[in-house]
Amino acid sequence: TPVENFAKILVNKKSVGINGNSVETKNGSVLDIKDEATGIYSAGGNVTVAGDISIANKGAVGIYAEGAGQVIKNNATNFKIGESSYGIINSPKDLTVMPGNNVESTTGSVILPVDSVFIYSKDSRSGAKVINRTNLTTNGDGNYGIYSAGNVDNYGNIDMTKGIGNVGIYSTLGGTATNKSGAIITVGASNIKAKPNAIYSIGMAAGYTK
Repeated sequence: TPVENFAKILVNKKSVGINGNSVETKNGSVLDIKDEATGIYSAGGNVTVAGDISIANKGAVGIYAEGAGQVIKNNATNFKIGESSYGIINSPKDLTVMPGNNVESTTGSVILPVDSVFIYSKDSRSGAKVINRTNLTTNGDGNYGIYSAGNVDNYGNIDMTKGIGNVGIYSTLGGTATNKSGAIITVGASNIKAKPNAIYSIGMAAGYTK
């Protein structure tokens, strides 16, 4: 039986709003997540969110999943992310326990302010996948649309033109990232004179494999 939320939950600093395995938030519900807090934590089971999610600053997280074989669906009507915070984190506690988790987002649009990440996944297990249908826009520097191991399919438009050093999709640990037909990633400005290192804006990139 899932944990269900139909109303408003105010998650104060360094707290957790919902701690459960299977979790559902319904249309009309509200998760108001303050600095350094987590809206939903799930160690196993599926998570489906609707309604409104507001994520504050300083490492706050909308959804944090760390199990195996989970399906995390973001169908929120409104999804707001603050500075230096995360929309969805898929961070398995044990990468040897199969299968991998699936993360899917269908929210219409999300704005990334400064140093924020919409979807972060370190799930390199078989079957792990991120499917993004959400349009992303930056409003500052140093943001990541999707940072993921495993496989990524992107169907949303990603506009990174506001700000410097924004990255649309970053694929790690041998994963495969695909920008699907019709999806447009627009890259913003870089600062090659920045000290101590140049700051680059990137549409899609593949990183370390170990």
